[in-house]
Amino acid sequence: MNGESTRFSVHLETIAADKEWTGARLGRLRNGDTSVCLWTPTWVLPTVRGAVPAVNNDVVREEAFAFANRSDRSMATEFVAVGDGVIDDLCGSSMEESWRPLFQLGLLDFIAMKGGNGPNGAETLRAATSVSGGGAREFCNLNGLAPSLLLSIRSTLCPFDFIEDDAQPRVLQEETSGARCLRGDARGTRVLAGSESVLELQQAARCEFYESLYEPVVAPPHSSIAPTRAVDRTIHWAAEMLRSASERDTPGKMVLSVTGGACIAERQRCATAMMQLALQRPRQVGGFNVVGLGLGNESPAEGHAAVVAVARQVRQSIPHLPLFATGGGGAYATGSPLQVLRLIAAGVDVVESRYPLVLAEYDIALDLFGESVENGETDAPPYSGQLHLRSLRHARDARPILLTRGDTHSVRCCTVGRQYSRAYLHHLLKVHEMLGSMLLTLHNLQQYCAWFAAIRHSLRHGGFNAFYRRVADAHHRSLR
Repeated sequence: MNGESTRFSVHLETIAADKEWTGARLGRLRNGDTSVCLWTPTWVLPTVRGAVPAVNNDVVREEAFAFANRSDRSMATEFVAVGDGVIDDLCGSSMEESWRPLFQLGLLDFIAMKGGNGPNGAETLRAATSVSGGGAREFCNLNGLAPSLLLSIRSTLCPFDFIEDDAQPRVLQEETSGARCLRGDARGTRVLAGSESVLELQQAARCEFYESLYEPVVAPPHSSIAPTRAVDRTIHWAAEMLRSASERDTPGKMVLSVTGGACIAERQRCATAMMQLALQRPRQVGGFNVVGLGLGNESPAEGHAAVVAVARQVRQSIPHLPLFATGGGGAYATGSPLQVLRLIAAGVDVVESRYPLVLAEYDIALDLFGESVENGETDAPPYSGQLHLRSLRHARDARPILLTRGDTHSVRCCTVGRQYSRAYLHHLLKVHEMLGSMLLTLHNLQQYCAWFAAIRHSLRHGGFNAFYRRVADAHHRSLR
């Protein structure tokens, strides 16, 4: 099937692969419909109707990614050698775009924008952008901020609900003979989300990628009935959506969902069917998506085995399409650094992660490069990659979050963490000043951008295994 690659509009070129972790690869993802080049591994940032929680999009553009607009490119330019020549730098023609995540838009955030009583999201988007046709990118003020948009079927109105339950904003299956629709909650209103409503919204939103409908497996992992039904319905929905999208001439590329829970055989059956659909309609497909990891009492080991099985299957048949991992629960919900590395090592190219937002919600600052502790500091708590800024130990600490310059990616990206003192941030958070949450969110976003840049750098230079081991060791030490 490798000769089929020229038929696809989306193409991921493998630049480097790790020898120890055969699934991990550095790739250059091009979408024939746009001029944007994405470098993988990268991540997907959930939003609330296109907005980053606690921060205005203009502020995110000007502050969180201010490093991208500097004239000094010395620390961010990453050249990649291919054969005897050198291709364009790792940041591509537009350097800032390779450091920024994809932005996720939730279907249920838009489909009932007036609580179910007013015009639906597609009508609202069309009316608001009728002149320019800019879609959700213009409506949500994402121009110059998000290199690509992903329309997800899951609601992100309450991006932290997963802490309380199973990490999956509940999308309930409507029992119908045709198995055509899903029911979900948006602002407390039960709304119907079928393939036609997804495509109608995508027609107006014009996201670069959009997920196919899927049924998550929330039954016990060793139950064969629920995974089989979920896979059958997910395959049916994907085929129906591809056919309808072709008739509608829907913009964007569909990311085909691979469900099945912890049952590897069902995951592989779903992946096989999705690959057949991709080969039948190559111009409409933008990749595959391993969905619903960690749901239904699925253990991390079972989830990892499922990802490895699907990744190997896809790589053997259609290696030039990216593999996404979104909509996870349990251990896969937050997208923590170690979990991200495990997914990348298993073969995932694009990972959904709410980790920076979750920590900011709990007044925690990220330090993924060990720069918050000075050499010789004896009274510091054990390094865990996190600073709890509401702790009284920071009440009179005039030092910034980041004290050293241990990593060039952090030096390049992380400006907020070097400007404001811990005592100032502690005060803002203690008195519930909005600026405290804003600054913390901006800092954590910068840390995660630098984190993924460091992952790509390690893959390019053959150091991913050492990078992975270092992070795993630090994680285990923090648990002692």
